[in-house]
Amino acid sequence: MELSESGKLLLEGAHRLLDERENTVSTFRMRGELMVGNMTFNIIPTIAPHLLPPPA
Repeated sequence: MELSESGKLLLEGAHRLLDERENTVSTFRMRGELMVGNMTFNIIPTIAPHLLPPPA
C-alpha cells in the first residue's frame, strides 16, 4: 500500500506537529516549568473556517 500525495502531506504535517510538541515539552522540562493538565483551545467562528478543516 502507498500513500496518496495528500496522505504524504498529512503524514509530514503530523510528524512536524509531533516534533514541535516534543521540542516544547523538552524546553519546559529543562526550565523546570513543565505542568501537567488539560488545555482547551477555543477559536472564534469568524476565523475558524480559515484555520480548520471543513466539518465531516
